[in-house]
Amino acid sequence: MLRTFPHLALPENVLSFEGEFFFELVRRTCGDVFKELMEVLSINTVYKLLLAEKDILSVFQKNYRELEKITQRACLHLDDGTIMLKPGLLMDFNRFMEALHAVKDQNKDQQEESTATANNICSLLQMLIKKHRMNDGSDSQSSYSFLIAFVENISSNLLKNKNNYRYSEAVLNFAQSLFILGGRNVYEFVRLNLPGALPALSTLNASLEKAGVGIEEAEFRYDLLHHHQNLCGYQVAVCSEDSTAVMQKIIYSAATNTFTGFSTPLERGIPICRHYQTDSFDQLKYWFENKEKSNCLNVHMVQPLIASNPYSSPFLLASYGISNTFTAIDVLNRWLWILKKSRQSNVRVVAFSTDCDPRYLLAMRLATGFFAKLANNRIKNFGILWESHGNRGNSMEIPAISSKSRQSHRNPGNPMEIPAIPWKSRQSRKSEIRRFPLVKQQQYKIIQEAKRTWLNINVDAHEKKYQEYEHQYQQDLKQFEFISSTHIDTNDTTLFNCFLLYIGHRIHRLKQEIYYEKLPVYRRKFVRLRRRLKPTKKNLVTIAPIIILDLIRHPFTVAELAYLSRGPTYIRPNQSALRPSGQREKQVDKKMNDIINKVKNYMANVYDGRSKIPTTVPMYKFYSERLRTYLLCRYMIPLPLMDQLRARRELKLDKSIRRKLKNYKLVLRETDKSGVLHIGHARDYERKAMEYREKTGAHEELTSNPLDEIFYQVIQLLNKLRSANKISVPQKLKMMPIRNKIELAYMYFLHKSHKKGTPLRPIINTIHAATTQISKHLDELIRPLFDRYARHTTIVDGVDLLSRLHKYIQNGYFNSSTLFVAFDITNLYTILPQEESLVILAEFLHVHHCDIIQGISIDTILDLGRIVPQANAFVYGKKFCRQIIGSAMGSVFTLTLANIFMWKWERQAILSKLPAHEFYGRYIDDIFFTCNESETKVKKWLESANQFHPNIKLTYTIAKSVPFLDVLVCNQNGILFSSVYHKPAAELSLLSFLSDHPRHVFRNVIQTALMRAIRYSSTFEALNIERRSIRLTLLLNE
Repeated sequence: MLRTFPHLALPENVLSFEGEFFFELVRRTCGDVFKELMEVLSINTVYKLLLAEKDILSVFQKNYRELEKITQRACLHLDDGTIMLKPGLLMDFNRFMEALHAVKDQNKDQQEESTATANNICSLLQMLIKKHRMNDGSDSQSSYSFLIAFVENISSNLLKNKNNYRYSEAVLNFAQSLFILGGRNVYEFVRLNLPGALPALSTLNASLEKAGVGIEEAEFRYDLLHHHQNLCGYQVAVCSEDSTAVMQKIIYSAATNTFTGFSTPLERGIPICRHYQTDSFDQLKYWFENKEKSNCLNVHMVQPLIASNPYSSPFLLASYGISNTFTAIDVLNRWLWILKKSRQSNVRVVAFSTDCDPRYLLAMRLATGFFAKLANNRIKNFGILWESHGNRGNSMEIPAISSKSRQSHRNPGNPMEIPAIPWKSRQSRKSEIRRFPLVKQQQYKIIQEAKRTWLNINVDAHEKKYQEYEHQYQQDLKQFEFISSTHIDTNDTTLFNCFLLYIGHRIHRLKQEIYYEKLPVYRRKFVRLRRRLKPTKKNLVTIAPIIILDLIRHPFTVAELAYLSRGPTYIRPNQSALRPSGQREKQVDKKMNDIINKVKNYMANVYDGRSKIPTTVPMYKFYSERLRTYLLCRYMIPLPLMDQLRARRELKLDKSIRRKLKNYKLVLRETDKSGVLHIGHARDYERKAMEYREKTGAHEELTSNPLDEIFYQVIQLLNKLRSANKISVPQKLKMMPIRNKIELAYMYFLHKSHKKGTPLRPIINTIHAATTQISKHLDELIRPLFDRYARHTTIVDGVDLLSRLHKYIQNGYFNSSTLFVAFDITNLYTILPQEESLVILAEFLHVHHCDIIQGISIDTILDLGRIVPQANAFVYGKKFCRQIIGSAMGSVFTLTLANIFMWKWERQAILSKLPAHEFYGRYIDDIFFTCNESETKVKKWLESANQFHPNIKLTYTIAKSVPFLDVLVCNQNGILFSSVYHKPAAELSLLSFLSDHPRHVFRNVIQTALMRAIRYSSTFEALNIERRSIRLTLLLNE
């Protein structure tokens, strides 16, 4: 072929191009038409193209249905029906083929030259190998097996082109070790001086990634730690942590789509893995401009402690870049987390070592010396079978008593004991704690969690020991039954039956000794110990839930704090018994009238075909007199002395707390999601509330009370709709507000104590608002429709989630690579657009053909629904405000409106991209779905969804173990595991057993917790862990 075109430069390794590289090369040199042609003809390599060169252009002369569109674009169609390839495309293709032939000829010449040169070298190498094998025996040959394989690999590669070099597994392992231990410079020096001996860096990096040798930043490799423990055979180890200065540099990892080099953020002291992942240039620019780059490399090493091998190999647990801004609390928090996770990997960390950094030293001081030194309680190793069985109650009772005392055990078997420190022992930090009371609360929380962790470990150890004794008892009992089965006396009574009778009496005797002799002695010792520690008791950290004090100093006594620590659900007992008799009689009359009116209304209506009873019959008078007598008897009966003293004492505490809150200008509020109370300064409360209003811009201040205006707006709207026959008279009466019963809504805030800075969550109470009846009626109309038509994308509770996941598994879509994705919408009620939500409501009703609901049209529903958020005015303190963005969280119609708004958003932003067979469900603003795509692709979906609507911002979690609502689901090698999930913010608080609630409420609390544990736990181990958690929670809420 004559060369008539300018030379086209191609890469040296172009002959090895295939797949996407080949198609991109064809597109750049010949255009999109030839790229599509290659895809249709299944030519995906340069080698195939060279073989089929003569047949490629001939396909345009024949009528192929698959090539109709390509032929129309690439060819000229003549009048006689013939077609001709466009000259420009033909020139480009010929030029490309000439360049390929030139590269092929050039490589052929180089290969012949290198072959001739390498034959001499290879012949010499092969002669040396043969001579070595002839002179050495089999033992020597096995000793030099790698050297022989290494030389043979070199001699084999020298006969090939550079692009066709191959390496054995032994050589690849050697190359990986050389690169890791020697570094890049040493590796390149050896590779360049020994041609064909070692693979290029690109090949080596691919091999390292495939082998999983690389360590991801901030990834704690507990699974590999467990493998290392099984390999080396150790149970205890020392964990070391150290930081060293490094050069600041940002590196991108394509494998994980992360940027390494920024300071790794810490969450409660624990580094967050894969935090810096994004596909947005603006986000990356923000990181470079605002995020601190790491100047230190933090490394965690685990050194096994093996008596037989003092030089055992250490294990690299994790490494990550940090800055110098971490604190001693972060270090202590991290050590506690490592301690807990290592124990799950069957490795017991007995000590932590580090350098002399002041923060590490402070963390060590925090980790030593603050537990109450209680008596060591060990399970005695009973030598006799029946004593082991008889003392089962003893081994489990002692930890329960200690738990009730709200202190913690020492762990006699573990040299790494985490005690708490009295606050007064840290004089160097006293001024800092005074300036930052939240730091003190944070330290208290860390120590409290450490004590709870050790208590759980102790209880777990007791239960395991008990199970061992029980198993041994059953085994020995069966063996004794087998041995004694041949001994039968004249009364057909076997020796085994006699032994069982004796065992029963002996166990009963042991129980009597335990409950009436040993436990009282233990209690007396414990009481003496507590009295001895009473002067320093205020410095000890208890494991029971307590009130959160956001104060530097507080005026409350120990008794008052203990009273407040019983939680927001606590009710003082016998409150009416302390009132004057006249007030109690009025309370009785009010209670009686309420009961009588309910009975009259019920009996006046016809149910199940029975006749109604008029409200004027004399029977009601007789019944009311009997009822009043009974109530007076119950309300006027004198209390026992102890109950009366307790009622007066708690009333005195209540009044004292109220007086101090008012005098010191403090605010007492329930916390959000924690289940305990919070006390803070009123000025801090107002400052945070003002910051929230300025940040969201959702409220505007009014100059006067808008209650009358809202009332008349509601009346006018209802009258207008009734006069236009758009609503019926009963519907109007149902939605009509009563003037003397309505009041303006009021707003209050709950403290988010689990978040940094203790922000506030706004709550608007609209129970007596003018639009409450309209809101309830609209909710009654629309919510059943939403529940019916959106059931397939709605998650009711954790049980519903698990049942639908099991259906997903039964359909065969669940495998070891399935990911769980959970995310929630930030401030959904606040950012809910009012008018747009009503438009989506109309669209929802139209889509499901609900044009008229109980005689009310869609336009009428929109008119009623529009006034609910627009008339949302409230009082806060001494100010009147109106919500201009979103809707009130306390309104029932707001929940339905938010669900319908999310119905459209999820269809467009998530469901349109998610495959139809994947499971998807939503619980208001919390969303969960499964996916078998890559994590990078799922993140792109979520980032796109995050930008879909300006008001919708989400925070997501993608993993194989994800919490959702109150259940934790895990994918462990294609098997679904589930357990109860407790949010980190939630305290171990339940309804106090001292509260004046009906007794069935306490039974229901326990039954609900146990039923949830049974339904959520997929394994007996998970159920056992939750059972211990329930037991501890109940012991702490007395």
